[in-house]
Amino acid sequence: MLATSPTFTRGFLAAGFFFLPGFFLPGFFLAAGFLFFLATFFFLPRFFFEAFFFETFFLVFFRVAIGTN
Repeated sequence: MLATSPTFTRGFLAAGFFFLPGFFLPGFFLAAGFLFFLATFFFLPRFFFEAFFFETFFLVFFRVAIGTN
């Protein structure tokens, strides 16, 4: 059941998107991919994931990562 849910599938693909570039930029992309993986599979229900995660965590995370906060 879990493997066929939309959130699982979306999270799996999105986590893979971050893990793949990790071979080239390990520190940043593996950290982002790992956090995304944990948030998708373990901590966030679907509504919170879609309504809040993208618009706050990623904006803050990437701004801090590139030093433009």
